[in-house]
Amino acid sequence: MEKLPYELLSLITLQVCKDGGKTVCCLRQVSQYISAAVERYRFYSVALHGRKQITGFWKSYQAAPKYVKENIRHLFLSDAKKGSETGSRVSEAFAGALRGLLIAVSQYLRTLTYLVYNYRQEEPYNVLMKHVFPLLTHLTIRDASLSWRASRRRKTCAVQNLEEALPTTPRLSHVHQAHAYLPNRVATEFRILSNIGWRTSGDTLRSVHLSGLHLATTVLVYIQEYLGCVPPSTSPYVNDRRGRLPSGVQRLTLQPAIQDGQYEHLVTMHNNEKKKLRDLQTEREGQDGTQFILLPDAPPWTQAQFREEWLQMQNDYVYN
Repeated sequence: MEKLPYELLSLITLQVCKDGGKTVCCLRQVSQYISAAVERYRFYSVALHGRKQITGFWKSYQAAPKYVKENIRHLFLSDAKKGSETGSRVSEAFAGALRGLLIAVSQYLRTLTYLVYNYRQEEPYNVLMKHVFPLLTHLTIRDASLSWRASRRRKTCAVQNLEEALPTTPRLSHVHQAHAYLPNRVATEFRILSNIGWRTSGDTLRSVHLSGLHLATTVLVYIQEYLGCVPPSTSPYVNDRRGRLPSGVQRLTLQPAIQDGQYEHLVTMHNNEKKKLRDLQTEREGQDGTQFILLPDAPPWTQAQFREEWLQMQNDYVYN
């Protein structure tokens, strides 16, 4: 490999450096020549699982040269260890690392997958709501704290200016919100979806994917409002503010969660609402505007599935 021209070697290494950082770390140990070739892709793609990896990477990132810090394009964050569904314990140091890292990389990111399993973890919501992500095109969030926050703090979240509580993502084209498995709180999280996706994405948004939903009687109304079938809500609460999707959205996909049967009345409600949503899908077939797709019930996404989706995002992205 050392006989290859530097420019050609650099292009080759780009194709193998989209795996979350493992390949870059290995190549940097081969030789000084190859290490120099992959240096421009150091931090290009970063996947972090659990508190130890996140806090460790944050220290490394802070110590890196400025040109290396600016390399980062794709970030996968999970507060649970790889293969686990248990979120890391919340601590001041961990929260500070999450907050500092997201703020530091916000201006460079093109894709972001953020998985939160500890429902008391506040940082993802706080940072996303208050900072600009000018180049972000693909966003996936699994935020277990949204339903807890919505149900416990709903009366305190009214705002005069809704835009102040929303993220700025002017280039966002794909958003996926995955919902935590909370069968006793049907679709609570669904209300907050519009806060993290399309309201500040302008005309660039093309695809919205919702997964892990437990269907309640409100879900059909939400979907109808997003598709423009009924007038939007005018509730003063952030959690209830909804509206029609931007005209450029081509696809709204809804994937309900498999019901575990623990709450019989919720299973009945889920099945009834699913039938209504199927009717809505049939009604909109062949119509202009956003295509509505109702997928079969499925188990909540695993970390492996989220990671596979994130890797595919990188393949769709051209380096710049």
